[in-house]
Amino acid sequence: MGSNGTTGSGVERNRRPASALSCFASRASVAAALAMLVAIADLGATTRQGEAEADGPRDLVLDRVEVQRVVVDLVAEQGGRPVLDLEAGELRVYVDGTEVEILGFSPPPASGREGSSPARASAPTAAGDDGETLTDDAAVAGPQTLVLFLDELHMKPVHRKRVLKQARGIADELIDAGGRVTVVAFDGKLKLLLPPSSDKKALRDVLDEAMDSTSIPMMASLADPARAIAVVHQRMEDETQEKSGGSPLGARPSGTDPCVDIGGLARTSAQQAAAATDQSIGGLRLLVGTLGRYPGRKSLLYVSDGVPLVPGMEVYTYAIEMCDGTAARQGLPNAVDTQEFGGGRFSRWDPRAARTEMLDFDTTRQWREIAAYANAQQVSIYPIQATGLQTLDAAGVSNVRTTQSFAQAALGNPRDSLFLIADETGGEAFFDTNRFGDALVEAASDAEVGYQITFEPLSGIEPGAHEIRVEVDRPGVQLRHRKSFTSRTAASRLVDLAVSALVFGRGDNPLGVRLDVGEPVATGGGGSKVDITVRVPLSSLALVPVGEDRLGRFTVAVGGRQSNGRYLPVGFKQIDVRASEVDQATQSFEYEIELPYRSDAIEVSVAVRDDVGGVEALSLASIGGS
Repeated sequence: MGSNGTTGSGVERNRRPASALSCFASRASVAAALAMLVAIADLGATTRQGEAEADGPRDLVLDRVEVQRVVVDLVAEQGGRPVLDLEAGELRVYVDGTEVEILGFSPPPASGREGSSPARASAPTAAGDDGETLTDDAAVAGPQTLVLFLDELHMKPVHRKRVLKQARGIADELIDAGGRVTVVAFDGKLKLLLPPSSDKKALRDVLDEAMDSTSIPMMASLADPARAIAVVHQRMEDETQEKSGGSPLGARPSGTDPCVDIGGLARTSAQQAAAATDQSIGGLRLLVGTLGRYPGRKSLLYVSDGVPLVPGMEVYTYAIEMCDGTAARQGLPNAVDTQEFGGGRFSRWDPRAARTEMLDFDTTRQWREIAAYANAQQVSIYPIQATGLQTLDAAGVSNVRTTQSFAQAALGNPRDSLFLIADETGGEAFFDTNRFGDALVEAASDAEVGYQITFEPLSGIEPGAHEIRVEVDRPGVQLRHRKSFTSRTAASRLVDLAVSALVFGRGDNPLGVRLDVGEPVATGGGGSKVDITVRVPLSSLALVPVGEDRLGRFTVAVGGRQSNGRYLPVGFKQIDVRASEVDQATQSFEYEIELPYRSDAIEVSVAVRDDVGGVEALSLASIGGS
């Protein structure tokens, strides 16, 4: 047996740090991950019998090519009504501007019957050369999964209760439309309130319990733009009035620039809002990665008051306009034009330059990365803004007069990210409605009127995000579909699988993988460690005959979650196997993992992939706790 070119007998533990693969890809997402995750021990092994290492089984050549078929969910509409009779020949698909062949085509389930039944019974099909409809096993069929995602970092409790109350009233319809529903809340940590279920009573009970929650995460409070604007407003009012007589600014003895501190307040507020936004993006990324294990279409109903595309834009805009003369020209009280002040002009805050500084917080790239990742998991996102019907006047701040341009920024900024991620994933965003039940049912019902098409990316396509464009020949028909996909490696899918088991608490184990957890052992310096032995039966692995031996390869990914809800980064390693070197008594290949351990409980997830046979398995174990 060897690992990445090293051999030993029985169990291997690397003494060098192995690379850990974080579940968060973008710079901002990594920032969120750092706030959510803690360090995990390096995944590796050393030999049990001696320290000598030799070359691995270099005569094993695995050139197994995996063809990634991309599934695109598509909704066609004309005049606001769904179009159910499109044919494959009317559609063309382009990847990064180059046309690709449509290999699979599935019409909407509702197209073959009168009305709309909730069951999704149509299997994906492909059109043959003679017009015959052929089954396409590569396209992923299965019941729809609805995920109700409550972003508590960006939602007031009163708004959450109003949405959930209406959701409870249509719980039966959600189950009927979705096939199975899961409910997840996020307050900086993912909280699974209901695993995928078709139990209507269980869904109602979960929604009832969630409605009673009135807690506001501290990060949500700090990131509230209304709170920050009130502080800026009060500072402007204090600085533009003489303390003793309330005289206008011109009568102030000091004559100092009242905006000298405003820039720092705006920047601090933007940083706090950016931290909350990064957390929500990271939580969404974490959840989306767990959904790839479920076949069929996944519709994620993202409920929030809105998430700023540019964190801090509202506060920056208010501060800039109060200091650059915009608000002063419109007659707003306490507003000034800093260009009128001569003293300290080289050290004071420049509101005009602050417009560029504000754009440093733009999160457009991170949202696009999340969308491409969701598309790879066949997840469409349907944001629902829980604030309900809003007018331009309502977008301002209570007891603070603002300009119309500020109100437009305050209204649009929390929506722009929601529209972007809906548009990129083929979902739909719901704003300006108090009928949340209708929005939920409409989002859930897209599967009934949606098509599925599949294609293979061009050979040699680079990893990362790639653009998808679908065109239709029929005049007047508009298409809503995924705008991108991520080319993913087998290792990245295995990492997501390991995290999925931790979130949902279970996983399939067709390889019969066993985990044996040892007792905590002190390592000095007050620390301790736990050894976990992963046993993979050779009878379940696909092995390649080479000479007189049989060789194989598998990849193992390990993640964990602490009792406080923090997720450990996931590490993975590829292992080469020689049938002649396994434990003869158990006929299993053994791989030992060393984890650091403190006093808190840890739930460990181990995902194993047979790289020859392509089979994946999950196994869970607990360390510590009662």
